[in-house]
Amino acid sequence: LRVFLRVRPAHVAEIDPRLGLNNIIALGGDNTTVAVSGKQYDFDRVYGPMSNNQDVFATALQPCIARVLQGYTATFMCYGHTGTGKTHTMSSKFAKDPGVLFSAVKQLLSELLAASMGSEMRVSYVQLYRDNVQDLLNETVPFLKIQRGATAPVGGGSAGGSAWCDTTPVPDTTVSVPITSMAHFGALYEAADKHRVVAETKMNKQSSRGHSILTVYVRRTAATATGGTTAQSAPSPGSPSSRLAALSQPAQRTTIGRFVFV
Repeated sequence: LRVFLRVRPAHVAEIDPRLGLNNIIALGGDNTTVAVSGKQYDFDRVYGPMSNNQDVFATALQPCIARVLQGYTATFMCYGHTGTGKTHTMSSKFAKDPGVLFSAVKQLLSELLAASMGSEMRVSYVQLYRDNVQDLLNETVPFLKIQRGATAPVGGGSAGGSAWCDTTPVPDTTVSVPITSMAHFGALYEAADKHRVVAETKMNKQSSRGHSILTVYVRRTAATATGGTTAQSAPSPGSPSSRLAALSQPAQRTTIGRFVFV
């Protein structure tokens, strides 16, 4: 578990025109400490007001990419008061400084497309709002029922999907959609994001009222060993030649990793 802190720049409305900015935050010179009103706090990394999303991705998320491709699960969660820049960090659509979600999906997809053997990426996207879970990729189901202690495969619902995408504590099967390009993911994300609940607050005109969870599933199949050549003619089942042919086939290993964005 690693904890990072990002300090956003001050808004114009937060700066007194006569007195200027009353800054109570002091950043340490080692990028790991911050002092608030004289009290020091330690983090794995502190990003100052001049940092960008690529800085966050390079140090906080990029090290997780290789582990996800190896079949592990990684989670990146943005936590903070409304108006502190969570959405900007996670899913900014600025081309020069995209959100870390898009950077992570782009690198994962690039790695999968470069793989010599079978690979696949799928995503699921749900929203938790007022104790209700909504599948943002499946408009035909208004809410998903949560059954404690139960699990169900992701993606096997009537709207399509794939059963290999692990399990979820939501028994109503959520939809997982295969991703083939960044353009495809961007269009899918934008369409699903329109179903999220937002409202205006004094701190943020487009404040998210619900909590969203986007999960990226990656499956890779790779050869682990090779044997001799396979016989050209099909041997009869159970014969020594058929067993030899089975042993001579390249051994394959399939890994399924997840990157969860909250």
